[in-house]
Amino acid sequence: MAGNNNQSNDSGKKFYRSSIPGLTVITEQAKEGEVAPQSERFVPYQYISDIGEVFVHGYLATDDGKLQAILAKDSNVTEIDQEAFEKYTDTENEKVKRAAL
Repeated sequence: MAGNNNQSNDSGKKFYRSSIPGLTVITEQAKEGEVAPQSERFVPYQYISDIGEVFVHGYLATDDGKLQAILAKDSNVTEIDQEAFEKYTDTENEKVKRAAL
């Protein structure tokens, strides 16, 4: 579950990691005439540790308070700090790449 450790930055943006790399979270049900509900998807990234272990997680950054409240209740999601988010999503780092699902 997302922690209550206030990992947000000054803009209210919070950063999350999901144990389900491509997790999609429904933020609002489809209204009449709409085809699909409103949703946000965690972007899958692969990280290779210093000892060669490969980890694949999903990452999402948002300042949407409604989405943050939903994520706080999800046991597959952990709130992380901005530094960790940037470390594990920086594809300029040779240990990080977008994962294919």
